[in-house]
Amino acid sequence: MTNTIRITEHAPEEGTFPIVVSFWETVDGVRALVTPNDDITWTLTDKNGVVVNSRSGISVATPATTITIVLKGNDLALSDTYAGRLRYLLVECTYDSAEYGDDCPFKGQGEFVIDDFVKVTA
Repeated sequence: MTNTIRITEHAPEEGTFPIVVSFWETVDGVRALVTPNDDITWTLTDKNGVVVNSRSGISVATPATTITIVLKGNDLALSDTYAGRLRYLLVECTYDSAEYGDDCPFKGQGEFVIDDFVKVTA
């Protein structure tokens, strides 16, 4: 499975930011989507590893080859509590591999920047 989550857009400060994660495995040069087992979790941190908005070990209800994680509001807040504008999304699960056997661990991480707006109101 690929271990990089590519996030190309910036997140709007205190807005809504969906992140699409797809799970792929390459066997004999052929890339194919795979469905993780039923234990997908995600964690959101700042650049120092501080968990943002208590988003640690959040479970995904229905595993699929592609999932959408929606960050919003306080997930995307900028404050003195969190270091800078850079955030990291870690996704963890296990999957059954055609090549490597059952219950293979997957850990993938992506990073994104939060746009710091001049004045955000509630």
